[in-house]
Amino acid sequence: MKNRAMFGVIAALIAVCSVASAKIEEDDVVLYFPLDDGDGDIAADASGNGHDGAVNSGDWVKGKIGGGVAFDGAATFIEVLHHEDLNLTDGFTLAAWAQVDALPGSHIGIPRKEAAYVLHPTAAGASFNVRTYIQIAAAWEAPVISANIVAMGEWHHLAATYDGDTVSVWIDGEIDAKSSIPGPIVQNANTLRWANDCCGNRFLDGTLDELAIFNRPLDPDEMSTLMTVGLTEALAIESKGKMATRWAELKR
Repeated sequence: MKNRAMFGVIAALIAVCSVASAKIEEDDVVLYFPLDDGDGDIAADASGNGHDGAVNSGDWVKGKIGGGVAFDGAATFIEVLHHEDLNLTDGFTLAAWAQVDALPGSHIGIPRKEAAYVLHPTAAGASFNVRTYIQIAAAWEAPVISANIVAMGEWHHLAATYDGDTVSVWIDGEIDAKSSIPGPIVQNANTLRWANDCCGNRFLDGTLDELAIFNRPLDPDEMSTLMTVGLTEALAIESKGKMATRWAELKR
């Protein structure tokens, strides 16, 4: 019993230290959808940058951390209008908690900015792998494909990072694959979508939560903290109050 109690104390201290060491600043955040809105057809951007998303027929449900949005695999997605903030030419982090139940069109973007970048769950039988594409010139570069496959019907934290040279694919807080693709990524005025792809009947059957885009690659400690406690708690101390205040204002 004492050993169990001690293990609990150690685990709690590790979690606290992890959050305390987070270095994510407010200016690193381009877009953040906690998806705790609960109703309506707008996913509020809690970053304060004004990149609200139009929710097309999604259902507000319980997510991984608070609320989430469920997608029907047929016609539901979240769309964000173009803004120069979303032209991530020299570096980024794309991150989401995802429960992928099915991929009727083989693959989808979470998110996808056409002809720029995409985090791409792709069906592999009853599971899926995770791919990331970026476009440097006139066409997509060869994708970086996860070494491991991911089970459908379970929550997993999926992410991609880019530092201007290397694209990395992350699964549950760990780098699973990476490849050198020197940039910069092309700029364009295309919209950004979550749970959809460019062509054909490519929609997500599943649920998303904690959708975030950053203008730089997160490091392993930052990614672990983001995955464990969500962005509001993962922010550096001096930024945390600002984000919390903005999110409280959006919920009024």
